[in-house]
Amino acid sequence: MMMGSGRRFAGGDLKNVILSLRTVVATVLQSKHAKFPAPLNCRSETKLDLGPRQRRLIAKSRTSASPLQGISARKLKSTANPDKGRAALFTRYRICPSQGAHQEMRCARQGAAMSKHRSISRSAVASSSGTPSGQRGDAVLAGVQSGVGEIGFVGLGRMGTAMAANLAASGQRVIAYVRRPDQIGRLEALGLTPTTDIGDLLDCKVVISMLPDDAAVRDIVFGSGDIGFRGLAAGLTPGAIHLSMSTISTAAASLLASEHERSGQGYVAAPVFGNPDAAKARQLFIVAAGVLADVDRCRPLLDCLGQKTFVIGTDPQHANLVKLLGNMMSATALEMMGEAVAVVRKRGLDPRSFVEIMTGTMFGGRAHKIYGDKIARQSYAAGFVLPLVLKDVRLALAEAENAGVPMPSVSVVRDRLITGIARGHGDLDWTALALIAGEESGLCPTPSVNSTEV
Repeated sequence: MMMGSGRRFAGGDLKNVILSLRTVVATVLQSKHAKFPAPLNCRSETKLDLGPRQRRLIAKSRTSASPLQGISARKLKSTANPDKGRAALFTRYRICPSQGAHQEMRCARQGAAMSKHRSISRSAVASSSGTPSGQRGDAVLAGVQSGVGEIGFVGLGRMGTAMAANLAASGQRVIAYVRRPDQIGRLEALGLTPTTDIGDLLDCKVVISMLPDDAAVRDIVFGSGDIGFRGLAAGLTPGAIHLSMSTISTAAASLLASEHERSGQGYVAAPVFGNPDAAKARQLFIVAAGVLADVDRCRPLLDCLGQKTFVIGTDPQHANLVKLLGNMMSATALEMMGEAVAVVRKRGLDPRSFVEIMTGTMFGGRAHKIYGDKIARQSYAAGFVLPLVLKDVRLALAEAENAGVPMPSVSVVRDRLITGIARGHGDLDWTALALIAGEESGLCPTPSVNSTEV
């Protein structure tokens, strides 16, 4: 295969050349006892046409005191053919993470006190599993834990707790950051390794965040005086990945991705569709975007957390745009169902029969079936509470405005949400849009807010 410079790679196709390069570097690193596993499915017999400078770097690494002083992706990239295509490939395959200032920061932290509530040993790997053998999570993570390493988790609300517990039940060691010490026991019972020191997450290869809004995620990435933390971007090692599963704005996603890239780290946006029940059952739908190599590294975790992952490209903000528009469409559907059910009630018909007819004919989607039944039963127990729905609807409207797209129906939903919160319904699920529609129609429903269903 010819590259832009006209030089021919020996060994056949380009993929085998790149894999062979990884094999050479992995061999050098392993000879110095480095903890970098050799890549799978490499063709060791393939010859690689290395230039003289690459050969000198490899020879130097064999006598270096540390393998990281010998050869790195950055050095290989700088000495490779200047063709942009090859440089991009060296960057994509991330042969070896450099360390530098981040290593110095980690060394400085060695003397810092660990969490008072939980002493975390970096060498110990917990294998407590509350999931019966043969379940999906065990199969997904079997044989890949050494590649994923310890997982950090920030954002232990109802969704985050269910997701982190699934990872732990699959045999993964999950270091869970919480602010309140009274949550320690509850998280330990789920198989997690809780800590009140967010710095304990900085040695993790992947840190997952499941936070409510832009501000909360920015505090974690850039640091916050409230928690005495410089931020993931300043503290994570190069090559580590921030897997952001929060529903945030596209502008925030782009900002966070740029900051992590500047620090030599990966950033993958992977917001989810589903409620806490779906999270517990590993039935979430995940929309992911980021550098494909980073997405691939996160794939075992995503497969453990959800039933399907949609990878929509390399720009993280696109995943958040899809998520915001999806939530906007769902909220609009709930509003329409609520208005229709209000008509049915005022005319003295059975709302359950009406919903059954609609979901069995023209409106058989998940949102109509799952939430239509709750609306018919007036079940508004908290799942996706109104303030968070309003936040997502506002973000979706902002995206539409920036694109020059009017959304009058969504503006109605926004106003309904504001009304519901003003009337004291802020702690109810977004199915309470039907409650608000009924109130606006003069109905006096008796909502079932004590139900355990969400």
